Amino acid sequence: MEGIDAIIADFEREAPAIVPRSELKKHGWPWSDGHMANIASLKQGPPVFRAGARAVYRREDLVAFLREKLQPAGGCHV
Repeated sequence: MEGIDAIIADFEREAPAIVPRSELKKHGWPWSDGHMANIASLKQGPPVFRAGARAVYRREDLVAFLREKLQPAGGCHV
């Protein structure tokens, strides 16, 4: 397994079923909490739920978001 599939497999294996936004980085999430909050406010991110004052995501929704957004670097300059 290579590249994006490996990243997604690692995330699926390590992340719990419900992931608080504040713990995404702990599981290797490539975007910041602030970025995720911004795209949530624009309705452009994965579905977000509230658990009290905490924003949480379902692992399946995060995996679908990764599949949609991650791209091989190819010719881009990173």
